[in-house]
Amino acid sequence: ACSRFYPDCQRFELVSPILRGGKGLNECNNVLNALDMLQSIKVNKTMGFHVHVNVQGMSVKNLTKVCQNFIKYEDVMDTFLPPSRRTGSPQSLRYCKSNKSVIVGRDATNGQRHQRLSKCKTVEQLCNIMNPNDDRYFKLNLINLKTRRQPTIEFRQHSATSNYTKVSGWVRFCMAMVYNSANQDTPAAFKSTRSLEYQFDALFDELVQDRRCRQHFEQRQKDVRDDACCDSCAHDGPCNGQL
Repeated sequence: ACSRFYPDCQRFELVSPILRGGKGLNECNNVLNALDMLQSIKVNKTMGFHVHVNVQGMSVKNLTKVCQNFIKYEDVMDTFLPPSRRTGSPQSLRYCKSNKSVIVGRDATNGQRHQRLSKCKTVEQLCNIMNPNDDRYFKLNLINLKTRRQPTIEFRQHSATSNYTKVSGWVRFCMAMVYNSANQDTPAAFKSTRSLEYQFDALFDELVQDRRCRQHFEQRQKDVRDDACCDSCAHDGPCNGQL
C-alpha cells in the first residue's frame, strides 16, 4: 500500500512464471538483481512475498500432513519473520492471518487441532478449516485447490524483499515443508510445554532436514529478534527491499 512517505507511489505486483529447481532460482536472482538497479523501487510493511508450491496429484492425506505441520510449527515460524508478519500484528490481521487460531478455537490444544484436521476426507473440507469463509488472507492459503484455479498452495507470511538470500531461503523452506510433510509419517502434536527453542530444533532436524536452511533461519531469528527493520519502515516508510 502507498502512504504519505510515497508521494509518487505507483503500486504493482511482480508475478513470476512457474519456476523449477535451481534454474528457476537463478532466473529469480537475475530479476532481483535488475530490480536492485532501479533505486526508485521500495517495499514496506504492507507488502508480502508469496510462494506458491505445486501440489498437483497430492492426496488429501498428504495435504493434511502439510497442514498439520504448518499448524504445528506456526508459532516458531513467527520467530524468524519480522514482527509485522507475525500473528496478531495489524499487517497479519489484514494480509496473513493465523491458520492455527481458527482451527477449533484459540484455546484449543495442539492435539485437538491435529485431530480436527485428520478428520478431513476431501480437499474442500481441508480448505474450509484452514481458510474459513473462502478467505485467502491467511498465512497458508489453500483456496486455489478448492476453486481449482491452479494446483498450488500459497505461503503468504513472508515480508516483501528484493534480497535473493532471503528469497531463496524461504522458497527452499516452503518446498521442504510441503514435500517432506507428504513423505513422512503423520506428525505428532507438540505438548503445550515445548519451548520455541525445542520447536525450532524439531522443525529443522526432523522436518526440513537442510543444514544450510537451518543456518539461514538461525541468522534470521537474530536479525528480527529486536525488530531489526529500519526506523522509517516501523512507520510504514521505505525499507529499500530489505525487510
